[in-house]
Amino acid sequence: HRLSHVAANSAADADAGTWAQTTLDGIAKGCPFTVLLTWEHFKVVLANQPTLEEVMRLELRLAVRCTNRHDFVEGVRAALIRKDASPRWEPAALGKVDANDVRHLFSPFDDASCEL
Repeated sequence: HRLSHVAANSAADADAGTWAQTTLDGIAKGCPFTVLLTWEHFKVVLANQPTLEEVMRLELRLAVRCTNRHDFVEGVRAALIRKDASPRWEPAALGKVDANDVRHLFSPFDDASCEL
């Protein structure tokens, strides 16, 4: 993914500053799937310039589908239940995230009545 390249180059940049490094460290600890999802979400919004209604429709799709993924439950477990701060993400690395799985989250619901 191009995102992996951006993160690697930014981390190696001595001029990135404390804020940038702190941000990159936080991203590295987060869910790889969610990192790529966020990247794709920015790209979709920037490319399509959706209306507020379209953005809300997209947000609903993402929220519903993300809460049904293993990573959401795992993040809750690691942060709120066991509080071990050791989530076991699936997949565990950004390079292993299937971009098709990410793109699927953006697609309309099969049942049109679930759309806003």
